[in-house]
Amino acid sequence: METNSIKRVGNKVFFSQLVNYRKKQSNRMLSFKINSEIDCSNLKIRDLNYETFKEKMGKGTNFYKGKPNKNWKISKSGSSVHFLNKILCDRVVRK
Repeated sequence: METNSIKRVGNKVFFSQLVNYRKKQSNRMLSFKINSEIDCSNLKIRDLNYETFKEKMGKGTNFYKGKPNKNWKISKSGSSVHFLNKILCDRVVRK
């Protein structure tokens, strides 16, 4: 998670993540960035956009040409995603 990307607007928390893979994926991707939104009223999360890269650490040119499914997802209570969403909603101060 990119901590400098975390912000709260009203009852929503926005943040970015960078994921690196040890081995190239079938599409030759080694890393990707994802921007997400959490609805703090119910802890649902959705992806806003993706960027995929053939180099580690999000370097190079984004080669993702699709559009993410922006449907809200419910995180199962007790899961790491649910825990992270709860922490962010509880601790990120409203502006």
